[in-house]
Amino acid sequence: MAGTAGWVSSTNDNKNQPFEKYIPPPKEVDLSKCGPAAKVCHFGMKNMWAKGQTCQTQLKRAIDAGCTFVELHHYDISMVNAFRAHGYKAVTLLRKPVSRVQSATDKMWQQWHVNVQTAFENAISPDLATSYLTGCDAPINVSLKQAVDPPTSCTMEFSRSSDPVLRKVGEDIIKKVSQENAKCHTVPRTPGGPRRNATAAESRKLLSMAKEELRGFDVVGTIENFSSMLKAFAANFKMKDNLPRIVSIHPTPCAGQKCHSTKTFPLPQAELATLLKTDKALWDQATAQLQEKAPLADKAIATNPTMFRALDQPEVKLALLDGKLTRMDGN
Repeated sequence: MAGTAGWVSSTNDNKNQPFEKYIPPPKEVDLSKCGPAAKVCHFGMKNMWAKGQTCQTQLKRAIDAGCTFVELHHYDISMVNAFRAHGYKAVTLLRKPVSRVQSATDKMWQQWHVNVQTAFENAISPDLATSYLTGCDAPINVSLKQAVDPPTSCTMEFSRSSDPVLRKVGEDIIKKVSQENAKCHTVPRTPGGPRRNATAAESRKLLSMAKEELRGFDVVGTIENFSSMLKAFAANFKMKDNLPRIVSIHPTPCAGQKCHSTKTFPLPQAELATLLKTDKALWDQATAQLQEKAPLADKAIATNPTMFRALDQPEVKLALLDGKLTRMDGN
């Protein structure tokens, strides 16, 4: 794929006519060679949906629009399994949990001046990857008719669906979380509501559940080994065109907006690592699965060595300055 391949669209683009606004690919791009990237769609967050939209209607919009690659962002295994039930493959990318929490904390501190020390002292275990893979935030102890999904989940809605496929998706998650009694409370049910960390016993169960789900993904990678994941992705989906060079964008603090601070918030790293050790074990599992794909990627490279040539070149680093991307190396 040269340049930006495929269309990029979002459930946020047009709330009345889904996926109507597209960014067309460059003329030189042959979409037939882009594999799953022929039509890329972003699945918008719930707070951006039009009134009356549901997980089920948004799912249908993406499928009806012919999206070949759907970027889910902050959605848990319920939405992943809903797409898989309609023939999609699952891909995920994990980041070392301490680095992820530090980055998220800095954003809250720099942009919004949130009291992150108080946030740190509250529950942050399990971290996002574990909770998203297990669906453990589903309010399973609430009456099914009254239960409201958190912003990142569709479990309870699907469990009430008239669509037997989606109903099974929701019911399976509820059954698994209930049987394992592996609840997590990373997000308060109501503003200012109680938050707590998972107990040691709950953490062990959650890790086991998350690892099981992770093994079912078609491609698993980590940010720290991104070039290897690109190779595994291309090999798995039998992509035919050359891969682009890796480009990393280093935004200026607050992306050009006025900042409350430009400093990194000093989190206690050792304490954080202890708190997130379950999530680190899940990251280790992702790394192991990526390594298992190495022979497949190596075979693909041997078959088409030019396809991966760009990955051997230095990473292109860009900075976002005054709304424009500028190369940091001066070239």
